[in-house]
Amino acid sequence: MKKPHLYTVLIVAATAPLLFLQERQIARDRETQSQLMTQARALGIPTDGTRRTKSLSETSLRDHERSQRPMAQTTAQEHAKELLHLAKQVRTSNDFSPEFEMELMSFFSDLFEQDPSVLIQLFELLWDSEELTEDERPQVMEPILTTLIQSYPEDGLALLSDLRPKLAQRYPDYENGEFPELIMMALTEWTAFDPQAAKEWLTNNPDLASEEALRAVQIGILENEFSRDFSQALPLFAAMNEADIEEFFSNWELDLSSQERKLSLLDFIAGELSEKVEPNQDSREPYRYLLLQGELYNRLGTVLATEGPEASETLFVNSDLGAEEREIIATQIAVSDPRDPAAWLPFFSEHLTNKSREYAIRNTIENWTLSDFRATAQWIGEQPAGDLKELATFSFAETIMPHEPSSAADWAETLSPSPQRHALMVDILYGWKEKDPEAAQAFAARHHLKVPE
Repeated sequence: MKKPHLYTVLIVAATAPLLFLQERQIARDRETQSQLMTQARALGIPTDGTRRTKSLSETSLRDHERSQRPMAQTTAQEHAKELLHLAKQVRTSNDFSPEFEMELMSFFSDLFEQDPSVLIQLFELLWDSEELTEDERPQVMEPILTTLIQSYPEDGLALLSDLRPKLAQRYPDYENGEFPELIMMALTEWTAFDPQAAKEWLTNNPDLASEEALRAVQIGILENEFSRDFSQALPLFAAMNEADIEEFFSNWELDLSSQERKLSLLDFIAGELSEKVEPNQDSREPYRYLLLQGELYNRLGTVLATEGPEASETLFVNSDLGAEEREIIATQIAVSDPRDPAAWLPFFSEHLTNKSREYAIRNTIENWTLSDFRATAQWIGEQPAGDLKELATFSFAETIMPHEPSSAADWAETLSPSPQRHALMVDILYGWKEKDPEAAQAFAARHHLKVPE
């Protein structure tokens, strides 16, 4: 069996626990942050500009290293000894047992929790180690850099900045390969916590900045601003192209956990986004506004669909939305297959008009019928005569038609005479004539319909 590449084994071993731990920690952080932000708002504490990074924000990297060096050096030496032992096993083994793979994962899981000073000391020890060949050294050290970057991106960037001349001299190929990728990784991690600081670092280190890094930071700043204040973030879209906007919305999580946030978004939609785009504006402006409207309406509608019509009614009453905006959002709620259809149907009937009203009611009845046709039939039977009952009855009959043509025919007969009712009856006959020709013929004769061939 061919010996596995040392770099591949170590990177895979490092990445698996790192990604697992990182995603688990992010989930915990988000839950904790949401709780703390709610408490802070209730106490009147400002919530803008909160730093979430684990990085050393009050102490310089070198000062921290100096103060922690004795303890960090001992810990780093222990990790270096263990890592070199693992690297030797990788180098001399043709196959790996599950126990050895668990040992690798355990090592990097532990490393992920270490203080940055330990990681930096470990890196320096490996840089000068004679137990690694020149080819193996960067392969073993890159997982250390990756760990530092994922845990402490600001400090990782500081180390990479100091390290660049040494890397360029010792490993010329690194300059155009792994080094830019590590810079990009660090900036992406940092931007998630403190986009303005990441942008400032890019400004102060223009020789290390790539177009991809700058773009990632711009998107991170936009996410931060948009989550904080919708209207303040809108001008930032002017500097972005369509691909950037699409990437932003594909990764962005909209915080609509409170009535205040929902009202803020509704006001934003009613004010900024409802403005018509002038013909002489930038050619991408119509696309930008259309995308923003579509995305925001979709996110808002999905959230409102889970909360019930009373909450949506309150929001509509307390916002300055125009008829067009109300209709778009209500349509998005219908598309989201809302809970408790019996409560939502009157809401759609009131807030939607024309085709969108018909679509929302028929779509809701269809979904409800497929999940609980008895409850749907009972609700329709209890409704007073009117457009809502007519639309609901039509959709119900249309939905059960392939399965129960006889019942569908009974419901169709309750509809007011119209071309749509006539067309529905003809459609019912298509399936009914195969299941019960005599009953279908009697139905056709009663309503002067021609049985389809």
